[in-house]
Amino acid sequence: MQASLRPRHFHLLSDGELQLLQPVLRHLFDQRDALLDEFYKRYLSHFGAQVTLGWGAFAELYGRDLDAMVRHLGDCDMDDFAAEVRQLGFVMSERGVPFAEVISSLHLLEESIATVLGPVVARGELSGRVFQVIDKLSHCRIIVLASAYFAGQASDAALRLRNVLGSDPAARLSGSFSSLVGQSEAMQRFLGQLVAAANSPTGAVLLVGESGTGKELAARALHERSRGSKRPFIAVNCAALPRELIESELFGHRRGAYTGAQTEYGGLVRAASTGTLFLDEITEMAIEVQAKLLRVLEERAVRPVGAPGEIAVDVRFIASTNRDPQKAVAAGLLREDLYYRICAFRLDLPTLRERRNDIPLLVMHFAELLHQRGLRAIGSIDGAALRALSTYPWPGNVRELRNAIDFALTVGQGTVLLRDDLPPHVLRGAAPVADEPHSPAATPAPVRPDGSAIPTMEEAERELIRRALQSTSGNKQQAARLLGISRHRLYDSMRRFGLA
Repeated sequence: MQASLRPRHFHLLSDGELQLLQPVLRHLFDQRDALLDEFYKRYLSHFGAQVTLGWGAFAELYGRDLDAMVRHLGDCDMDDFAAEVRQLGFVMSERGVPFAEVISSLHLLEESIATVLGPVVARGELSGRVFQVIDKLSHCRIIVLASAYFAGQASDAALRLRNVLGSDPAARLSGSFSSLVGQSEAMQRFLGQLVAAANSPTGAVLLVGESGTGKELAARALHERSRGSKRPFIAVNCAALPRELIESELFGHRRGAYTGAQTEYGGLVRAASTGTLFLDEITEMAIEVQAKLLRVLEERAVRPVGAPGEIAVDVRFIASTNRDPQKAVAAGLLREDLYYRICAFRLDLPTLRERRNDIPLLVMHFAELLHQRGLRAIGSIDGAALRALSTYPWPGNVRELRNAIDFALTVGQGTVLLRDDLPPHVLRGAAPVADEPHSPAATPAPVRPDGSAIPTMEEAERELIRRALQSTSGNKQQAARLLGISRHRLYDSMRRFGLA
Protein backbone atom coordinates (compact mmCIF):
# COMPACT_ATOMS: atom_id res chain seq x y z
CA MET A 1 0.00 0.00 0.00
CA GLN A 2 1.41 3.41 -0.91
CA ALA A 3 2.33 5.64 2.04
CA SER A 4 -0.09 8.33 0.86
CA LEU A 5 -2.97 5.84 1.04
CA ARG A 6 -2.12 4.35 4.44
CA PRO A 7 -4.73 5.45 7.06
CA ARG A 8 -2.13 7.19 9.21
CA HIS A 9 -4.28 9.73 11.08
CA PHE A 10 -6.34 8.08 13.85
CA HIS A 11 -6.08 4.90 11.72
CA LEU A 12 -8.80 6.41 9.53
CA LEU A 13 -7.44 9.15 7.26
CA SER A 14 -4.52 8.89 4.88
CA ASP A 15 -2.28 11.69 3.63
CA GLY A 16 -3.74 11.16 0.19
CA GLU A 17 -7.25 11.76 1.53
CA LEU A 18 -6.08 14.97 3.21
CA GLN A 19 -4.87 16.09 -0.21
CA LEU A 20 -8.30 15.23 -1.62
CA LEU A 21 -9.82 17.63 0.92
CA GLN A 22 -7.86 20.66 -0.32
CA PRO A 23 -10.41 21.88 -2.91
CA VAL A 24 -13.19 21.13 -0.41
CA LEU A 25 -11.55 23.39 2.15
CA ARG A 26 -11.34 26.21 -0.37
CA HIS A 27 -15.06 25.91 -1.09
CA LEU A 28 -15.85 25.85 2.64
CA PHE A 29 -13.74 28.97 3.13
CA ASP A 30 -15.66 30.76 0.38
CA GLN A 31 -19.03 29.64 1.76
CA ARG A 32 -18.25 29.88 5.50
CA ASP A 33 -21.23 32.10 6.42
CA ALA A 34 -23.68 30.06 4.36
CA LEU A 35 -22.38 26.88 6.00
CA LEU A 36 -22.78 28.34 9.51
CA ASP A 37 -26.33 29.46 8.69
CA GLU A 38 -27.25 26.00 7.36
CA PHE A 39 -25.60 24.35 10.37
CA TYR A 40 -27.49 26.53 12.88
CA LYS A 41 -30.78 25.98 11.04
CA ARG A 42 -30.33 22.22 11.36
CA TYR A 43 -29.21 22.62 14.99
CA LEU A 44 -32.39 24.52 15.89
CA SER A 45 -34.58 22.10 13.95
CA HIS A 46 -33.00 19.07 15.65
CA PHE A 47 -32.95 20.29 19.26
CA GLY A 48 -35.84 22.76 19.27
CA ALA A 49 -36.37 24.53 22.58
CA GLN A 50 -33.69 22.35 24.21
CA VAL A 51 -30.77 24.08 22.46
CA THR A 52 -27.93 24.98 24.78
CA LEU A 53 -26.16 27.54 22.59
CA GLY A 54 -27.65 30.78 21.31
CA TRP A 55 -26.67 32.07 17.90
CA GLY A 56 -23.86 34.23 19.27
CA ALA A 57 -22.17 31.40 21.17
CA PHE A 58 -22.85 28.95 18.35
CA ALA A 59 -21.34 31.23 15.69
CA GLU A 60 -18.32 32.01 17.85
CA LEU A 61 -17.49 28.43 18.82
CA TYR A 62 -18.26 26.62 15.59
CA GLY A 63 -17.09 29.53 13.44
CA ARG A 64 -13.69 29.33 15.07
CA ASP A 65 -13.79 25.55 14.74
CA LEU A 66 -14.48 25.82 11.00
CA ASP A 67 -11.74 28.42 10.57
CA ALA A 68 -9.26 26.14 12.36
CA MET A 69 -10.30 23.19 10.21
CA VAL A 70 -9.76 25.13 6.99
CA ARG A 71 -6.47 26.61 8.18
CA HIS A 72 -4.82 23.53 9.68
CA LEU A 73 -6.09 20.91 7.24
CA GLY A 74 -5.23 23.29 4.43
CA ASP A 75 -1.65 22.88 5.66
CA CYS A 76 -2.23 19.12 6.11
CA ASP A 77 -1.46 19.67 9.80
CA MET A 78 -3.58 17.08 11.57
CA ASP A 79 -1.88 17.65 14.92
CA ASP A 80 -2.84 21.32 15.20
CA PHE A 81 -6.31 20.51 13.91
CA ALA A 82 -6.74 17.85 16.61
CA ALA A 83 -5.54 20.34 19.23
CA GLU A 84 -8.25 22.81 18.19
CA VAL A 85 -10.91 20.09 18.29
CA ARG A 86 -9.67 19.01 21.72
CA GLN A 87 -10.04 22.57 22.97
CA LEU A 88 -13.61 22.64 21.65
CA GLY A 89 -14.32 19.46 23.62
CA PHE A 90 -13.08 21.03 26.84
CA VAL A 91 -15.12 24.16 26.20
CA MET A 92 -18.30 22.18 25.60
CA SER A 93 -17.68 20.30 28.84
CA GLU A 94 -17.07 23.51 30.76
CA ARG A 95 -20.27 25.04 29.44
CA GLY A 96 -22.31 22.04 30.44
CA VAL A 97 -23.40 21.26 26.87
CA PRO A 98 -24.83 17.71 27.01
CA PHE A 99 -22.58 15.13 25.38
CA ALA A 100 -25.42 13.87 23.19
CA GLU A 101 -25.81 17.40 21.81
CA VAL A 102 -22.09 17.70 21.12
CA ILE A 103 -21.99 14.46 19.13
CA SER A 104 -25.27 15.09 17.32
CA SER A 105 -24.00 18.53 16.33
CA LEU A 106 -21.02 16.95 14.60
CA HIS A 107 -23.35 14.85 12.50
CA LEU A 108 -25.43 17.94 11.75
CA LEU A 109 -22.26 19.72 10.63
CA GLU A 110 -21.45 16.84 8.30
CA GLU A 111 -24.96 17.05 6.82
CA SER A 112 -24.62 20.84 6.44
CA ILE A 113 -21.31 20.45 4.59
CA ALA A 114 -22.96 17.93 2.27
CA THR A 115 -25.80 20.40 1.58
CA VAL A 116 -23.42 23.26 0.82
CA LEU A 117 -21.12 21.14 -1.35
CA GLY A 118 -23.91 19.24 -3.11
CA PRO A 119 -24.27 21.68 -6.04
CA VAL A 120 -20.47 21.81 -6.43
CA VAL A 121 -20.25 18.01 -6.67
CA ALA A 122 -23.24 17.94 -9.05
CA ARG A 123 -21.41 20.33 -11.37
CA GLY A 124 -18.45 17.96 -11.39
CA GLU A 125 -16.11 20.43 -9.68
CA LEU A 126 -15.52 17.98 -6.83
CA SER A 127 -15.41 14.20 -6.67
CA GLY A 128 -18.26 12.49 -4.88
CA ARG A 129 -15.61 10.60 -2.94
CA VAL A 130 -15.00 13.69 -0.83
CA PHE A 131 -18.12 12.82 1.19
CA GLN A 132 -16.48 9.57 2.30
CA VAL A 133 -13.41 11.52 3.39
CA ILE A 134 -15.58 14.05 5.25
CA ASP A 135 -17.30 11.18 7.03
CA LYS A 136 -13.93 9.79 8.12
CA LEU A 137 -12.88 13.25 9.26
CA SER A 138 -16.08 13.48 11.30
CA HIS A 139 -15.21 10.22 13.06
CA CYS A 140 -11.75 11.56 13.86
CA ARG A 141 -13.35 14.63 15.38
CA ILE A 142 -15.69 12.47 17.47
CA ILE A 143 -12.75 10.53 18.92
CA VAL A 144 -10.88 13.69 19.93
CA LEU A 145 -13.97 15.55 21.15
CA ALA A 146 -15.21 12.65 23.26
CA SER A 147 -11.85 12.17 24.89
CA ALA A 148 -11.50 15.87 25.72
CA TYR A 149 -15.11 16.21 26.85
CA PHE A 150 -14.92 13.39 29.39
CA ALA A 151 -11.46 14.45 30.50
CA GLY A 152 -13.03 17.80 31.30
CA GLN A 153 -15.87 16.10 33.16
CA ALA A 154 -13.46 14.14 35.30
CA SER A 155 -11.09 17.00 36.10
CA ASP A 156 -11.43 19.60 38.81
CA ALA A 157 -11.74 22.18 36.05
CA ALA A 158 -14.76 20.51 34.49
CA LEU A 159 -17.08 23.42 35.09
CA ARG A 160 -14.59 26.25 34.95
CA LEU A 161 -15.69 29.17 32.81
CA ARG A 162 -12.61 30.88 31.68
CA ASN A 163 -14.60 33.17 28.50
CA VAL A 164 -14.55 30.08 27.70
CA LEU A 165 -15.03 31.33 25.47
CA GLY A 166 -18.16 31.07 27.27
CA SER A 167 -21.07 32.47 25.65
CA ASP A 168 -22.09 34.72 22.85
CA PRO A 169 -19.90 37.55 21.56
CA ALA A 170 -21.05 39.66 24.51
CA ALA A 171 -20.19 37.01 27.05
CA ARG A 172 -16.63 36.22 28.00
CA LEU A 173 -15.41 36.88 24.47
CA SER A 174 -12.93 34.09 24.04
CA GLY A 175 -11.33 34.51 27.40
CA SER A 176 -11.04 38.28 27.28
CA PHE A 177 -13.33 38.53 30.30
CA SER A 178 -11.86 35.52 32.08
CA SER A 179 -12.63 36.94 35.54
CA LEU A 180 -16.32 37.56 34.83
CA VAL A 181 -18.49 34.45 35.01
CA GLY A 182 -22.10 34.39 33.89
CA GLN A 183 -24.54 33.32 31.23
CA SER A 184 -27.70 34.95 32.60
CA GLU A 185 -29.56 37.51 30.53
CA ALA A 186 -28.58 40.29 32.95
CA MET A 187 -24.90 39.39 32.73
CA GLN A 188 -25.00 39.00 28.96
CA ARG A 189 -26.50 42.48 28.66
CA PHE A 190 -23.85 43.96 30.95
CA LEU A 191 -21.00 42.26 29.09
CA GLY A 192 -22.35 43.51 25.79
CA GLN A 193 -22.21 47.06 27.14
CA LEU A 194 -18.71 46.40 28.46
CA VAL A 195 -17.60 45.41 24.97
CA ALA A 196 -18.93 48.65 23.53
CA ALA A 197 -17.16 50.69 26.21
CA ALA A 198 -13.90 48.78 25.70
CA ASN A 199 -13.95 49.54 21.99
CA SER A 200 -14.04 53.27 22.70
CA PRO A 201 -10.39 54.28 23.17
CA THR A 202 -10.84 57.45 25.24
CA GLY A 203 -14.33 57.59 26.76
CA ALA A 204 -14.43 57.57 30.57
CA VAL A 205 -16.52 54.83 32.17
CA LEU A 206 -18.58 54.86 35.36
CA LEU A 207 -19.33 51.47 36.92
CA VAL A 208 -22.33 51.53 39.24
CA GLY A 209 -23.20 48.59 41.47
CA GLU A 210 -23.76 47.36 44.99
CA SER A 211 -20.79 46.29 47.09
CA GLY A 212 -19.57 42.86 46.08
CA THR A 213 -20.88 42.89 42.51
CA GLY A 214 -17.37 42.91 41.03
CA LYS A 215 -16.72 46.48 39.95
CA GLU A 216 -12.94 46.17 40.05
CA LEU A 217 -13.08 42.88 38.14
CA ALA A 218 -15.23 44.62 35.53
CA ALA A 219 -12.75 47.49 35.32
CA ARG A 220 -9.86 45.08 34.81
CA ALA A 221 -11.83 43.15 32.20
CA LEU A 222 -12.59 46.37 30.35
CA HIS A 223 -8.91 47.29 30.39
CA GLU A 224 -7.88 43.81 29.20
CA ARG A 225 -10.34 44.03 26.32
CA SER A 226 -9.23 47.50 25.23
CA ARG A 227 -6.46 48.28 22.78
CA GLY A 228 -4.25 49.39 25.68
CA SER A 229 -4.43 46.03 27.41
CA LYS A 230 -0.63 45.66 27.52
CA ARG A 231 -0.26 49.03 29.24
CA PRO A 232 -0.56 49.86 32.96
CA PHE A 233 -3.73 49.31 34.99
CA ILE A 234 -3.65 51.26 38.25
CA ALA A 235 -6.44 50.81 40.81
CA VAL A 236 -7.03 53.43 43.52
CA ASN A 237 -9.41 52.89 46.44
CA CYS A 238 -10.59 56.44 47.07
CA ALA A 239 -12.15 55.44 50.40
CA ALA A 240 -8.87 53.99 51.69
CA LEU A 241 -6.60 56.98 50.95
CA PRO A 242 -6.41 59.66 53.68
CA ARG A 243 -8.06 62.89 52.56
CA GLU A 244 -4.88 64.88 53.17
CA LEU A 245 -2.80 62.56 50.96
CA ILE A 246 -5.11 61.68 48.08
CA GLU A 247 -4.20 64.75 46.01
CA SER A 248 -0.50 63.98 46.30
CA GLU A 249 -1.06 60.29 45.60
CA LEU A 250 -3.05 61.01 42.47
CA PHE A 251 -1.24 63.98 40.97
CA GLY A 252 2.24 63.63 42.48
CA HIS A 253 4.34 66.29 44.20
CA ARG A 254 7.58 68.17 43.92
CA ARG A 255 10.31 67.67 46.47
CA GLY A 256 9.70 69.97 49.43
CA ALA A 257 6.10 70.69 48.37
CA TYR A 258 5.03 69.97 51.95
CA THR A 259 6.49 68.63 55.17
CA GLY A 260 7.67 65.09 54.59
CA ALA A 261 7.96 65.39 50.79
CA GLN A 262 11.64 64.43 50.71
CA THR A 263 11.67 63.29 47.09
CA GLU A 264 9.77 64.03 43.92
CA TYR A 265 6.79 61.70 43.29
CA GLY A 266 5.10 61.28 39.92
CA GLY A 267 1.66 60.25 41.20
CA LEU A 268 -0.77 57.53 40.15
CA VAL A 269 -2.21 59.42 37.18
CA ARG A 270 1.20 59.60 35.55
CA ALA A 271 1.95 56.00 36.59
CA ALA A 272 -1.08 54.94 34.52
CA SER A 273 0.19 56.84 31.47
CA THR A 274 -1.05 55.29 28.18
CA GLY A 275 -3.08 52.82 30.27
CA THR A 276 -6.04 52.89 32.66
CA LEU A 277 -6.59 54.53 36.06
CA PHE A 278 -9.43 52.96 38.06
CA LEU A 279 -10.91 55.19 40.77
CA ASP A 280 -12.88 52.89 43.04
CA GLU A 281 -15.68 54.50 45.10
CA ILE A 282 -15.18 57.95 43.62
CA THR A 283 -17.94 59.45 45.77
CA GLU A 284 -15.58 59.03 48.76
CA MET A 285 -13.11 61.46 47.19
CA ALA A 286 -12.96 64.96 48.68
CA ILE A 287 -14.90 67.55 46.65
CA GLU A 288 -11.86 69.81 46.24
CA VAL A 289 -9.86 66.89 44.81
CA GLN A 290 -12.76 66.10 42.48
CA ALA A 291 -12.41 69.61 41.06
CA LYS A 292 -8.74 69.01 40.24
CA LEU A 293 -9.56 65.59 38.78
CA LEU A 294 -12.13 67.23 36.51
CA ARG A 295 -9.43 69.53 35.15
CA VAL A 296 -7.18 66.53 34.44
CA LEU A 297 -10.01 64.88 32.50
CA GLU A 298 -10.73 68.03 30.51
CA GLU A 299 -7.19 69.25 29.86
CA ARG A 300 -5.47 65.84 29.70
CA ALA A 301 -2.77 67.32 31.90
CA VAL A 302 -1.83 67.05 35.59
CA ARG A 303 -0.21 69.56 37.95
CA PRO A 304 1.82 67.89 40.73
CA VAL A 305 1.54 69.50 44.18
CA GLY A 306 4.06 72.32 44.36
CA ALA A 307 4.83 72.27 40.62
CA PRO A 308 4.70 75.49 38.59
CA GLY A 309 3.18 73.94 35.49
CA GLU A 310 1.16 71.06 34.11
CA ILE A 311 2.38 67.82 32.59
CA ALA A 312 0.48 66.22 29.70
CA VAL A 313 -0.95 62.77 30.38
CA ASP A 314 -2.65 60.14 28.23
CA VAL A 315 -4.80 58.09 30.59
CA ARG A 316 -8.18 56.38 30.36
CA PHE A 317 -10.32 56.87 33.48
CA ILE A 318 -12.70 54.30 34.92
CA ALA A 319 -14.58 55.19 38.10
CA SER A 320 -16.98 53.24 40.28
CA THR A 321 -19.49 53.83 43.03
CA ASN A 322 -21.82 51.72 45.14
CA ARG A 323 -24.19 54.68 45.46
CA ASP A 324 -26.83 55.99 43.11
CA PRO A 325 -24.65 58.63 41.41
CA GLN A 326 -27.47 61.11 40.90
CA LYS A 327 -28.41 60.88 44.58
CA ALA A 328 -24.72 61.33 45.40
CA VAL A 329 -24.73 64.53 43.32
CA ALA A 330 -27.83 65.77 45.16
CA ALA A 331 -26.18 64.95 48.52
CA GLY A 332 -23.03 66.87 47.63
CA LEU A 333 -20.83 63.76 47.51
CA LEU A 334 -20.12 63.97 43.77
CA ARG A 335 -19.65 67.08 41.65
CA GLU A 336 -22.31 67.28 38.99
CA ASP A 337 -19.86 68.40 36.29
CA LEU A 338 -17.49 65.54 37.18
CA TYR A 339 -20.38 63.06 37.09
CA TYR A 340 -21.25 64.00 33.52
CA ARG A 341 -17.57 64.00 32.55
CA ILE A 342 -16.89 60.47 33.80
CA CYS A 343 -20.20 59.16 32.53
CA ALA A 344 -19.45 58.83 28.83
CA PHE A 345 -20.34 55.20 29.48
CA ARG A 346 -22.40 54.33 32.55
CA LEU A 347 -22.49 50.58 33.17
CA ASP A 348 -24.72 49.15 35.92
CA LEU A 349 -23.53 45.83 37.32
CA PRO A 350 -26.37 43.40 38.07
CA THR A 351 -26.75 42.17 41.61
CA LEU A 352 -26.52 38.45 42.31
CA ARG A 353 -30.27 38.53 42.99
CA GLU A 354 -30.78 39.59 39.37
CA ARG A 355 -28.63 36.76 38.01
CA ARG A 356 -29.50 33.74 40.13
CA ASN A 357 -29.07 31.47 37.11
CA ASP A 358 -25.35 32.18 37.32
CA ILE A 359 -25.00 30.88 40.88
CA PRO A 360 -24.11 27.27 39.92
CA LEU A 361 -21.49 28.52 37.46
CA LEU A 362 -20.03 30.89 40.04
CA VAL A 363 -19.93 28.13 42.68
CA MET A 364 -17.87 25.84 40.47
CA HIS A 365 -15.68 28.74 39.34
CA PHE A 366 -14.87 29.71 42.93
CA ALA A 367 -14.47 26.07 43.92
CA GLU A 368 -11.69 25.62 41.41
CA LEU A 369 -9.96 28.87 42.33
CA LEU A 370 -10.03 27.88 46.00
CA HIS A 371 -8.86 24.34 45.21
CA GLN A 372 -5.83 25.86 43.49
CA ARG A 373 -5.10 27.54 46.83
CA GLY A 374 -5.19 24.30 48.76
CA LEU A 375 -8.84 23.63 49.61
CA ARG A 376 -10.60 20.38 48.69
CA ALA A 377 -11.74 19.75 45.13
CA ILE A 378 -15.40 19.23 44.23
CA GLY A 379 -16.86 17.96 41.00
CA SER A 380 -20.56 18.71 41.53
CA ILE A 381 -23.18 20.37 43.73
CA ASP A 382 -25.75 18.43 45.73
CA GLY A 383 -29.31 19.31 44.68
CA ALA A 384 -30.31 20.52 48.18
CA ALA A 385 -27.18 22.69 48.39
CA LEU A 386 -27.93 24.19 45.00
CA ARG A 387 -31.48 25.02 46.10
CA ALA A 388 -30.22 26.73 49.26
CA LEU A 389 -27.65 28.74 47.32
CA SER A 390 -30.25 29.74 44.73
CA THR A 391 -32.85 30.93 47.26
CA TYR A 392 -30.61 32.87 49.66
CA PRO A 393 -30.91 36.68 49.04
CA TRP A 394 -27.13 37.39 48.89
CA PRO A 395 -26.99 40.96 50.23
CA GLY A 396 -23.18 40.82 49.83
CA ASN A 397 -23.51 39.68 46.21
CA VAL A 398 -20.74 37.69 44.51
CA ARG A 399 -18.19 38.48 47.21
CA GLU A 400 -20.46 36.93 49.84
CA LEU A 401 -21.00 33.86 47.64
CA ARG A 402 -17.25 33.36 47.31
CA ASN A 403 -16.85 33.55 51.08
CA ALA A 404 -19.64 30.99 51.51
CA ILE A 405 -17.89 28.57 49.14
CA ASP A 406 -14.61 29.13 50.98
CA PHE A 407 -16.40 28.13 54.21
CA ALA A 408 -18.06 25.11 52.59
CA LEU A 409 -14.83 23.75 51.12
CA THR A 410 -13.07 24.21 54.44
CA VAL A 411 -15.58 22.45 56.70
CA GLY A 412 -16.94 19.78 54.31
CA GLN A 413 -15.49 16.58 52.92
CA GLY A 414 -15.73 14.62 49.69
CA THR A 415 -16.08 15.70 46.07
CA VAL A 416 -19.73 16.81 46.26
CA LEU A 417 -20.70 20.12 47.85
CA LEU A 418 -23.51 19.34 50.34
CA ARG A 419 -26.17 21.52 51.93
CA ASP A 420 -24.73 20.92 55.40
CA ASP A 421 -21.37 22.33 54.23
CA LEU A 422 -22.85 25.80 53.75
CA PRO A 423 -22.50 28.57 56.36
CA PRO A 424 -25.31 28.65 58.96
CA HIS A 425 -26.46 32.15 57.97
CA VAL A 426 -26.94 31.01 54.36
CA LEU A 427 -29.03 28.04 55.50
CA ARG A 428 -31.12 30.30 57.76
CA GLY A 429 -31.75 32.76 54.95
CA ALA A 430 -32.47 30.16 52.26
CA ALA A 431 -35.85 28.62 51.51
CA PRO A 432 -36.56 25.80 53.99
CA VAL A 433 -36.20 22.21 52.87
CA ALA A 434 -39.61 20.86 51.85
CA ASP A 435 -41.15 18.30 54.22
CA GLU A 436 -40.58 14.80 52.94
CA PRO A 437 -42.66 11.66 53.64
CA HIS A 438 -41.24 9.45 56.37
CA SER A 439 -39.49 7.16 53.97
CA PRO A 440 -35.82 6.72 53.18
CA ALA A 441 -34.76 9.70 51.12
CA ALA A 442 -32.79 9.08 48.00
CA THR A 443 -29.49 10.91 47.81
CA PRO A 444 -29.79 13.58 45.11
CA ALA A 445 -27.67 12.78 42.10
CA PRO A 446 -24.74 15.14 41.53
CA VAL A 447 -25.66 17.79 39.00
CA ARG A 448 -23.95 20.20 36.67
CA PRO A 449 -24.71 23.88 37.11
CA ASP A 450 -27.38 23.60 34.41
CA GLY A 451 -29.16 20.94 36.48
CA SER A 452 -28.42 17.99 34.23
CA ALA A 453 -26.91 14.82 35.65
CA ILE A 454 -23.18 14.26 35.35
CA PRO A 455 -22.41 10.95 33.61
CA THR A 456 -20.87 8.26 35.78
CA MET A 457 -17.43 7.00 34.90
CA GLU A 458 -19.04 3.79 33.64
CA GLU A 459 -21.33 5.76 31.32
CA ALA A 460 -18.42 7.81 30.04
CA GLU A 461 -16.32 4.68 29.45
CA ARG A 462 -19.16 2.94 27.63
CA GLU A 463 -19.71 5.93 25.35
CA LEU A 464 -16.01 6.22 24.48
CA ILE A 465 -15.81 2.51 23.63
CA ARG A 466 -18.96 2.70 21.54
CA ARG A 467 -17.61 5.70 19.60
CA ALA A 468 -14.23 4.07 19.06
CA LEU A 469 -15.93 0.96 17.65
CA GLN A 470 -18.16 3.08 15.44
CA SER A 471 -15.20 5.11 14.20
CA THR A 472 -13.29 1.95 13.24
CA SER A 473 -16.31 0.24 11.68
CA GLY A 474 -16.17 -2.42 14.41
CA ASN A 475 -12.46 -3.21 14.02
CA LYS A 476 -11.64 -4.16 17.61
CA GLN A 477 -7.88 -4.11 17.15
CA GLN A 478 -7.95 -0.54 15.84
CA ALA A 479 -10.50 0.50 18.49
CA ALA A 480 -8.27 -0.88 21.28
CA ARG A 481 -5.30 0.98 19.82
CA LEU A 482 -7.31 4.24 19.69
CA LEU A 483 -8.35 3.82 23.32
CA GLY A 484 -4.87 2.86 24.45
CA ILE A 485 -5.97 -0.45 25.99
CA SER A 486 -5.38 -4.12 25.24
CA ARG A 487 -7.80 -6.12 23.11
CA HIS A 488 -8.55 -8.37 26.08
CA ARG A 489 -9.59 -5.39 28.16
CA LEU A 490 -11.69 -4.08 25.26
CA TYR A 491 -13.46 -7.45 24.98
CA ASP A 492 -14.14 -7.50 28.73
CA SER A 493 -15.53 -3.97 28.63
CA MET A 494 -17.69 -4.73 25.59
CA ARG A 495 -19.23 -7.70 27.40
CA ARG A 496 -19.74 -5.66 30.57
CA PHE A 497 -21.48 -2.85 28.68
CA GLY A 498 -23.44 -5.07 26.31
CA LEU A 499 -21.52 -3.88 23.26
CA ALA A 500 -20.47 -7.29 21.98
